[in-house]
Amino acid sequence: MKKISIIIICFFSSVFAFSQQTRHIEWSKNQIKFSPIRTFNWFNPGLELSYQRNYGHFSSQLSLAYLTDIANISGRKDVQGYRLNFEEKYYIPKSYFKRQRMFFSCEAGYNKINSTRESQYFVPKNNQKIDYENSYIDDYEIKRQSIIFDVKAGMEFQIKHLIFEFGIGFGITHQNVRQLNKKNPDYKIEYNFEDIISPLFEEEGRYIIANIPFTFKIGYAF
Repeated sequence: MKKISIIIICFFSSVFAFSQQTRHIEWSKNQIKFSPIRTFNWFNPGLELSYQRNYGHFSSQLSLAYLTDIANISGRKDVQGYRLNFEEKYYIPKSYFKRQRMFFSCEAGYNKINSTRESQYFVPKNNQKIDYENSYIDDYEIKRQSIIFDVKAGMEFQIKHLIFEFGIGFGITHQNVRQLNKKNPDYKIEYNFEDIISPLFEEEGRYIIANIPFTFKIGYAF
């Protein structure tokens, strides 16, 4: 994590140093963008489009995603849902130059997704040990709602009407997860040993987790 932080600081420092030698330019007021990363997101895959309106040193961006696993990478079935995000950006005045500019932003979003997953179930013994002999494999449904809040830093690049956006940040997500249609609700679900992330998104209950958003968008500016 320290290495990543150092790289980010050096990158943005070089941007400031170079931008001081350049003049401010006018950018296109409207942007329509597509997020290819959303298509390959492990827990929230889908198709996402964004519209951004620029005004002065600020812009507002609205993103809407139809959640579905068209790339078949999540290992889950019947994935469907939607995601709505609103992001307000502030562009550093001295970071403007011919084709690039830097921004800081705040983002709030709502995510709702349903899916079906296959897992192995184990009988709990005395609430401590697990009965491996009587385990079985079965499907169950996951219904997850999330409220997201992030702060990010990023860059925009414009080449004629082609626009690129990169961003990285940190935030929190409030999860509300329900697991339905289990044959034996008291049985425990066994996650794969190497899958340490799934319980953060699919463990039943209401809880808050940390969020590290990374965005890459490509689109048309006009």
